[in-house]
Amino acid sequence: RAVVVQSARGCPYLCSYCGQRGFWTQWRHRDPVKLARELAWLHRKHGVELINFADELPTGSRKMWQTFLEALIAENVPLLLVGSTRASDIVRDRDILHLYKRAGVIRFLLGIESYDEETIRKIKKGASTSEDQRAIQLLRAHGMISMATYVVGFNEEADRDYWKSYRHLLKYDPDQVQLLYATPH
Repeated sequence: RAVVVQSARGCPYLCSYCGQRGFWTQWRHRDPVKLARELAWLHRKHGVELINFADELPTGSRKMWQTFLEALIAENVPLLLVGSTRASDIVRDRDILHLYKRAGVIRFLLGIESYDEETIRKIKKGASTSEDQRAIQLLRAHGMISMATYVVGFNEEADRDYWKSYRHLLKYDPDQVQLLYATPH
C-alpha cells in the first residue's frame, strides 16, 4: 500500500522553467513531528508501506527534515520513502544521510535538469554540476537510489548542449534517469 503525502509547499529558488513559485511564493512545511506520527498511524492502522512525497522540496529546511527523520525513526515503523529534492540538499545533508536511510528513504529523484553549467546558469537553477554529481555518489554510498532528471527543450539550449549534457549524464552514472521535455506551466 502506498500513499502520496505533501510535507511542504513552495520553493525559494528562481528556476525559469518551473511553475512552483507561481502558485506558492514561499516555502513552508508541515509540523515534522506530527507528520511522522501521521505516517506511522497510516502504517499501523491501514498497512501503508510506501510514502511518496509529492512536494518538490521536502528537504528544504535541514532543521525540519532532520526533526522529521528523527521523529519517524522513533516511531519505529518499516516505511519506504521516495520523493524529489535538490541535489544540493543531499550534499548539504551528507553528515545525516544515515538518518535518511534509517527512516526508510530508498530513492530520491534529483532535480538536476541540465548537465551543462552554462545552461544551468541560464535557466537560473542555482545549482552546480559538481554538487549534482556528488549527490548521486552520496546516495549510492548510503544505499539509496538516485533518479536523475534530464530535461531537453530549454530555449537556452542548442544541439551541442544536448550532447554535452548526455555525456555528463553518463559520467554521473545515476541509478535511474527520468527524461522530460521542458514545457511551460
